[in-house]
Amino acid sequence: RIIAKVEDDWHPPAPNTSATIVLRGKTLAEVAKELDRLDEWGQGGGSLLNDSIPVGTSTDLTVKLHGQLQLHLPTWPNYSSASASVKAEWDRMMEKLRAHEQRHMDIAVEHGDALARELVGKEIGVLARMVTARNRQMAADQQKLDADTDHGAKPGVTYGDVFLDTSIV
Repeated sequence: RIIAKVEDDWHPPAPNTSATIVLRGKTLAEVAKELDRLDEWGQGGGSLLNDSIPVGTSTDLTVKLHGQLQLHLPTWPNYSSASASVKAEWDRMMEKLRAHEQRHMDIAVEHGDALARELVGKEIGVLARMVTARNRQMAADQQKLDADTDHGAKPGVTYGDVFLDTSIV
């Protein structure tokens, strides 16, 4: 049984954004302390999963892949009462954080697209092994992004500069 077609759920990307991080601080310094207590300031990415293949004898199979995309960013309800300079700093940081987490999600999509191309024409028996291998490669690329950028905190690098200048009031 040969894979003839691959369908995916990431075109267009529709990440899960439901797990919102709510920050309660009144100042950037308080917000920064809250963020520093978290493992990560945001979260982006995904992992590949396939639907099970029904038992049968059909030769041209369609495989359905899921990216399980996620993009979680913090919210700051006290933003509206902040000064213009504090808002500008928050907006700058959020733009950098969004770019970093979006890159994590883009990596997941790139690996999903590559897997979809690789699967066409293959025997169905290799599906699980190929999904697992691609997830492993994706995880390595995600870790490399975080290592290269210090999880986005490294200054002056692409997908970095994620910090809050707490001296701004």
